[in-house]
Amino acid sequence: MNNNAEEITLLKNRIKKIEGEIENLQGKINTNRESLKKRYFELRMILEDERNHEDKFICNPLNPKKLMEYKIILNIFKETCIIFKKEDEANNRKIKENFEEIEKIKDGILKLEKINEIDLPLEKLEEDRRDNMTKIINFLKDKDQYKEYFNVVNDIMNKK
Repeated sequence: MNNNAEEITLLKNRIKKIEGEIENLQGKINTNRESLKKRYFELRMILEDERNHEDKFICNPLNPKKLMEYKIILNIFKETCIIFKKEDEANNRKIKENFEEIEKIKDGILKLEKINEIDLPLEKLEEDRRDNMTKIINFLKDKDQYKEYFNVVNDIMNKK
């Protein structure tokens, strides 16, 4: 039984480690999105600033100097978008695998806990039941409105 408790502790530690990996991967995904968002808003700022356009209207084409800057930032944005998409897919796949592993570990913990429950002697279970019933009786004794419940619980205690 002690061995099962050690195994459960090890499995819970493994779950914490996997959850840390998931946080790390999600952090990378969030960083990628923030980087793309930053580039996107750089492009928007160039397009929405009327000083960057011919005749000071944003519906007109960009000035040649700003057009070149815009194209450079746009190409960087496109390249990073492709790279980040691949990284995000890989990270999401790893996150999914980690969640599946956590579910398997939790199933293993549940099985070990059931084994521990089965290994408990019947006397211990009976003692725990009696302690719980005594606590309920002590609580119900103080409440007048629970007299009926008190009598039912008391009858159950006396029959067993």
